[in-house]
Amino acid sequence: GQYKSTLVCPVCNKVSVTFDPFMYLSLPLQSATNRTMTVTVFSCDGSTQPSPCTVTVPKQGRCKDLIQALSNACSLKHNERLVLVEVRNHLIHRYFEDPLQLLSSIKDDDRLAAYKITKMDKNTKYLQLIHRRRDSDSQTISGWKPYGTPIVSLISCDDTITRDDNNACIDLSMGEDKVVKLSPSSARVLVYIDWSQKLLEKYDTHPLETLPEVLKYGPVTKKARTEPLSLYTCLEAFLREEPLVPEDMWLV
Repeated sequence: GQYKSTLVCPVCNKVSVTFDPFMYLSLPLQSATNRTMTVTVFSCDGSTQPSPCTVTVPKQGRCKDLIQALSNACSLKHNERLVLVEVRNHLIHRYFEDPLQLLSSIKDDDRLAAYKITKMDKNTKYLQLIHRRRDSDSQTISGWKPYGTPIVSLISCDDTITRDDNNACIDLSMGEDKVVKLSPSSARVLVYIDWSQKLLEKYDTHPLETLPEVLKYGPVTKKARTEPLSLYTCLEAFLREEPLVPEDMWLV
């Protein structure tokens, strides 16, 4: 058979019509328009345990769509907001601060965490708590190795300052009354929480250690197709009008 191909120049509106023979057609299959994503939601005040939250968002959506879906799923309060991050090797790899960032930049094997934080004034910084435990096989001098999932919260920069330490690593053991001056050039403050073996045995830190992937492939995630696949819909997708990009603006 033959199929009719019509090209219209977007500059001069000239129309070119060709009839191309074919023995067979390669038809596009229907693709899903939505995407299922799993994010672990943390409550920074300790009121609830970390819980994985699975939501459905547009496949070509943006970070604001994911945050909105998570906000609805976890019943976010009016005075709270979500901070979305990617966690790699027990450290925060990146913050998703741009609401227009495409969700396609997030892979299915990435691990995401969302933190419920209270809305505060602009003069604040992110407080990032990194959990560490002693590792006998560690190559570092201190022997402390990150583990679990970091915790993120907000702190005010308007507190009283009594100590002049800038970007220093200070030992703040329990019971010591020390205040650290925050560097105005730094947007985030890192605090390392070193868990001794005794404390690890005393407290259950398992909820901090399990961070699921965005999408775990397997029988559990398989869903029945909502719409039946038909030859007509495939032909309709094949015949859909397609705009030409500058590299393809040629006439036969």
